[in-house]
Amino acid sequence: MSLTKFLSGRKRGSVWWEFFYYDEGCEKSTCLVVNDATKVACGTKIAGKNTSNFAAHLKRFHKEAHETCVNKEKAIRSPAVKRDITGAVKSQTIAECLQRRIVSWPKDSTEHHERVQSVMEMVISTGCPITLLDQPSFRKMMAVMDQKFKMPGLFTLFFLLQTQ
Repeated sequence: MSLTKFLSGRKRGSVWWEFFYYDEGCEKSTCLVVNDATKVACGTKIAGKNTSNFAAHLKRFHKEAHETCVNKEKAIRSPAVKRDITGAVKSQTIAECLQRRIVSWPKDSTEHHERVQSVMEMVISTGCPITLLDQPSFRKMMAVMDQKFKMPGLFTLFFLLQTQ
């Protein structure tokens, strides 16, 4: 087999390929597990490239190799596991998995200015005291309405009201 043919094709990324080699000539995969007592590779030939067949063979004849693959596969496929650029495992909590990252509107954005303006117009038109805007329940209501909007402090709002 030529080197280009050997190197071409899809990379075999499954953990099961650690213990098998596929021969394109006979279209069979060969078990590479070495027996500890005899120091000889198993050499069992399995038709095709089906990793389910590899798993069954390892489970039947090479229990330690099977367990190694199962543990590696669990680590890779776990939804709470992320990998960084180097490929190192980076753990993540369930809360982090489920929680979306919410980014606030930038203070100089049009969206932020529109929302601040709307809050100030509400205070002016209803005659409500400006201290209402500093109440935890009002701030919570605003956060529910728009998660990206962070209410400015009372001093900032009071200053903006004075300049109008």
